[in-house]
Amino acid sequence: IPTHYTIRHYASFDTECIRNWRLEGCNSSKNGYDGNWICLLKHINDTSLNHKGATHTWQIPKQNVNNQSFSQFRLFQFGVNSNQHHYLPLSGFEVYGTIVSGHNQQQNAAAGGGMASSSVERPSGPSRVFKHESAFDTNGLLYFLGCQGGIRQSWCNPADIGMVTVTSSSLMSDSQPLSALVGRLSTRCVTKPHQRSWMQINIKDVKIKLTHYTLRHYNSWDTEALRNWRLEGSLDGENWTVIREHHNDESLRFKGQSYTWLLRNINSYYSMFRLFQFDKNSNNHYYLACSGFEIYGEVYRQHSQITWDEWPRNKSKHLQIDRIRNS
Repeated sequence: IPTHYTIRHYASFDTECIRNWRLEGCNSSKNGYDGNWICLLKHINDTSLNHKGATHTWQIPKQNVNNQSFSQFRLFQFGVNSNQHHYLPLSGFEVYGTIVSGHNQQQNAAAGGGMASSSVERPSGPSRVFKHESAFDTNGLLYFLGCQGGIRQSWCNPADIGMVTVTSSSLMSDSQPLSALVGRLSTRCVTKPHQRSWMQINIKDVKIKLTHYTLRHYNSWDTEALRNWRLEGSLDGENWTVIREHHNDESLRFKGQSYTWLLRNINSYYSMFRLFQFDKNSNNHYYLACSGFEIYGEVYRQHSQITWDEWPRNKSKHLQIDRIRNS
């Protein structure tokens, strides 16, 4: 139940400040366009933000909230900004109020949402290494992206918050959304039984040199497990390099089971990864069933939503957690 909210102007210029917009709340939108959006506060020619990096906090009138709770918020710009343009530049949003029953972390986890409180380790030095300890621990890159580098207090599926994108050659009608591939729960995520099926993960501005990767079988049956596939890496989605090829690999044998493979002598960095099934699975079918993917290794290059060290950008670097934000 929101009572106040804060936004911050971007850091580029004093101009282009937001002037005419609505703060809206919703619980039913799937894409930001649909759903029943309720206006919580309407701003007309509001000049509160007037220089780069400026922040301001507004109280939300109780009569607009009407004691309702919301899980989604939208800033909807309906007029020009301070420079008579339609840019909507923002670099910060915070909301305050009361968390109502049903929004705790355990219930979110049961629904496939946020998991337990973020436990991304704060390194003692200036760099971060994604070091494997156990299958689907909290040391992997995708878990880190789901916590937005420790900025988030709880994990969210990195595909749902735009940190990664996932695609596939096809998807069964009774499959869970493909975001389950980078989720934390064992579920039914499976392609149609077509030859040369694949699932792909794009980690965008992040590049990583892999040392390990983990897969998890879906939770429907012990059968239909991967046996013949390649883990491939790419930088452009067109040219793919085989990182590891598996022939009759029987590591995955039970529903929901996970397994981690050590990757030796990997010297290249990639930002896209593909599971490419080139032959039949354990049930002599072409279904590609997988409900979990995690990667470990050395990270290179900046992601816009993660804090980095100040090393020159043309040098290899590791992700660094912002200690202030995690204190």
